Amino acid sequence: MLKRLPSIVFFDLAVSILAIGQNETRKIMPSDTEGSIVAVHGPHLASTPDLKLRRNKLVISISGTGGGADAMIAFDSVASLAGFHTISLDYKNEVITTVCRFSRDSSCYDSFRREIVFGTPVSDTVHVDSVNSLYNRIYRLLTFLSAHFPMGGWEHFYKDRKMIWTNIIAVGHSQGAGHAAYLGKNFALNKVIILAGPQDFLDHFNKPAPWISGKSKTAPGRYFALLHPHDPFGFEKQLSSCLLLSQSRLKYTISANASGLKGAAGNILITHVRTNNPHGSVMLPVQAEAWRYMLDQ
Repeated sequence: MLKRLPSIVFFDLAVSILAIGQNETRKIMPSDTEGSIVAVHGPHLASTPDLKLRRNKLVISISGTGGGADAMIAFDSVASLAGFHTISLDYKNEVITTVCRFSRDSSCYDSFRREIVFGTPVSDTVHVDSVNSLYNRIYRLLTFLSAHFPMGGWEHFYKDRKMIWTNIIAVGHSQGAGHAAYLGKNFALNKVIILAGPQDFLDHFNKPAPWISGKSKTAPGRYFALLHPHDPFGFEKQLSSCLLLSQSRLKYTISANASGLKGAAGNILITHVRTNNPHGSVMLPVQAEAWRYMLDQ
C-alpha cells in the first residue's frame, strides 16, 4: 500500500548551513588525506553531529556531474541535525553519465562506474586511477578523520583498515546517485538514497544497464529514491532502474498535489515541487521532510 508523507516542511538554506556549521563542519583538502589525491573542485566536507544526538551512522554524500562537495550541503545539514555523521566528497565527476546512453556496449555504464568508484582501468569514457577513485577518497578521508579527531566518533565507520559499511548510508544526486547505488551493489550498506537517478539507461537495448539488476550486497529493500516526474533525464527511465534496484514490481501512482509526495513501491518517492529545474528540485531544502523520511527508514 502506498504511503503518503506528511506535508513538506520548508527550510531556509542559510539557516541550514549555519546549523551544520554549529555541528563541527570541517573543510579538508583531498591531498591532506593522501598526497597524491587531486582536488577537483575543492575540499571534502565532514561534519560531526551533536554528541547527544549521535546515531553512530555515517552519510556519504556524492554530488552530480560537475558538482563539488558543497553541492550536497542542504542534505548534509538535515542529516547532521538529525544525528548523522556526514562526509561530502570532492571527486572526478567532469564526464556526464549519459555518455553511455547510445552505446552498443551493454557494459559501458558498468565500466564508467567501476573506473570512477574503484579506479579500475576499464572505461573508454573516463580516466580515474585507484588513488583518485571514490573508494580511496572515502577510505583516506575516514582514516584522516579517525586519526585527527579521535573524539569525533569516527571509529564507528572505520576499523582495522576496513570501512564498516553496515553503519554507512550512501546518498547521491544525478551521477552521484548511480555511484551511491554502485557502492550498494558492492558492499552491504545500511542503505542507499538516490536523488534524481540513476541515468544508466541504454537506448539501443531499451533497458537499464545490466549492473542495475545484478546481485546486490545491500538488501534491495534498503534502496530509497526521490524523483521528479518532469526530470529531463527521463523519469520513467529513472523509475525503471529504481524498481529494479529495490526488486519491486508494484505499480506506482503520483499525487495530484503540486507540492505533495507519494510513495511508489513504498520506498520510491515522487515529488511535485513546481520548479524550472525538476532535476535539481530533489536537492532543494523544501525536500527536508522527504530526506528525513528516507534517512529514518
